[in-house]
Amino acid sequence: LLWNSAYAATHLGDYPASLGTFLKLLEMSKEIGRENNIPTILYSIGFLYTEQQDYLKSLRYLSQARLICEKNKLTEDLVLVYNLLAPTFIGMNDMDSARLYSEKAYDLSFRFYNGAIPAHVLNDIGDNYYETGRHKFALQLLHKSLPALLRDGEPYNTCIATFALAKVFSKTGPEDSSIYYATKTMTIAQEAGLLMFIIKSGKLLTDYYKEHNIIDSAFK
Repeated sequence: LLWNSAYAATHLGDYPASLGTFLKLLEMSKEIGRENNIPTILYSIGFLYTEQQDYLKSLRYLSQARLICEKNKLTEDLVLVYNLLAPTFIGMNDMDSARLYSEKAYDLSFRFYNGAIPAHVLNDIGDNYYETGRHKFALQLLHKSLPALLRDGEPYNTCIATFALAKVFSKTGPEDSSIYYATKTMTIAQEAGLLMFIIKSGKLLTDYYKEHNIIDSAFK
């Protein structure tokens, strides 16, 4: 029940509630000796701190998760940790470390999954490559992951995919594609009540409309 509550709060953008629940789960797991849960909980706490731009706290929990995963050869979990360390270092303006962990995530996942990287993992890797400046390769990865995420039909995963493409197209063009995917993200997020993606897509759209002096649309 606590796990479901934590994930539901995350998807709705209620990070304080989600963070409180995951911290409680971490304490409980340590008390009762459920060590197999700890890397996932540490990762989730790191994610929440990264989303709130508290990168130092995120790094503290992600570093613990990385050490546990590396020691116990938890490769699948380690891919996720590497994938989250990259944007955390980006937030800290440490681009060398961000590129390092982007590469680590891609190389490890390619070996672990024998090239058949799951769509949600591939999408995160593509997003990290975008953030570290490798826009063309990022676009290849994001396009490859999109069909499977759309077939999944889960609103949160769909928004992850469409918003990642909106960001890349905002840099590489064409701008119409960026607006298309940002609008698609906004529509899905509003229908599902996903506050995080409403805010993110809304900012991208507002910035576009302001830049092009389309003031009415910018403030709708």
